Amino acid sequence: SKLSPCSSVSSVMCRDCINELLPDRGRMCLEEGTYFLNVKGCAKCGEKSTKVANRKVKEGEDEDGLYTEEVEYTHTCASCGHEIATHFYSFEADGKTQEYSMDCVLCGKGESTSILYSPTSTDTKAADTKKTEDKKDTGPAADIQKKGEMLTSQILELRKHLPESDEGDDDDWED
Repeated sequence: SKLSPCSSVSSVMCRDCINELLPDRGRMCLEEGTYFLNVKGCAKCGEKSTKVANRKVKEGEDEDGLYTEEVEYTHTCASCGHEIATHFYSFEADGKTQEYSMDCVLCGKGESTSILYSPTSTDTKAADTKKTEDKKDTGPAADIQKKGEMLTSQILELRKHLPESDEGDDDDWED
């Protein structure tokens, strides 16, 4: 689900200060900073440096465990304070996915979704076996061993999806 901008900062846009309005940034989503390559220069004073003003951050978590973060600020001229653009960034995480979005006429528009690790049936079986084998293992060494076992099972699961290879056939390699 997409978040709406914080109502605390009004939307600002100065077409004369920006080279390209709302460039497509693909999966790039930044919660701070400025896309300097897109700054033409301040329409009022000609200066090319910017600063952040009116930065607002809103965080929250609902009863279902959905964590949200919204960041909104205004890009302004570092010399005269002329307002160039409003930058909006949002982040959501629900334990299974993470969604990022950025919307700013200066920095561009970007969206990204990451699917977090979810245990496979192999991982679940390995965890169940380990629980019954030895319940006395605790401490840092046991944690490292458990992480190693989990990584091994993940690697084995990923290898199932690789194409078959001809071992010993190294004609593709150059000396």
